[in-house]
Order: sequence, then structure tokens, then C-alpha cells
Amino acid sequence: MDTIQDLIKFGIDSISEYNEKNSDMLHEIADGLVPVYHWHLIQMAAENYDLALNVPELGPAFDGSPINIIAANIYEAILNGLYEEFADQPWLNG
Repeated sequence: MDTIQDLIKFGIDSISEYNEKNSDMLHEIADGLVPVYHWHLIQMAAENYDLALNVPELGPAFDGSPINIIAANIYEAILNGLYEEFADQPWLNG
């Protein structure tokens, strides 16, 4: 099973596939890495309770159901990890 750190590492490794690097690219990568199957989302939340208990800063996706809150928290965790990794890059800062 993938962890948040595994997903962030995969996102970092996939940056080279993009010709135009910017913050929108990081959002696209994070969005694409969020698991879509409920089973996987629930397994990730079982390993990290914060994914199920924290209120997402961006708000829950769609209807705000528990599974969508988990997905939103995973998205935010991946996105934050990507921003931390590339914080010093000129293409991200302007």
C-alpha cells in the first residue's frame, strides 16, 4: 500500500514529464495521485488517522462525505509535500 510519502516521492519523480513547470502543474500532479478506490482511501486513513479527522483547508471534495474528506486531506498532504520539495525553484516563486 502506498503511503503519503510514497505518493509525494512519485510526484517529485514525475516532474520531469512536464515541459512547463508552475504551481498549476503541482496541483495537477497532486490531484492525479489521490487514490480513487474507497478501499485504498480507507486503508490510508487507517494508517494515518489525521486523514480522517482533520477538516481539509480547501474543503472536502463533492458532498463532504467521510471518504471525500479523506481524499481531500490526501490531496492537501501531497500538494504540501510537493510545495516543500520545490519551494526554492524559480518557476514556483514567480
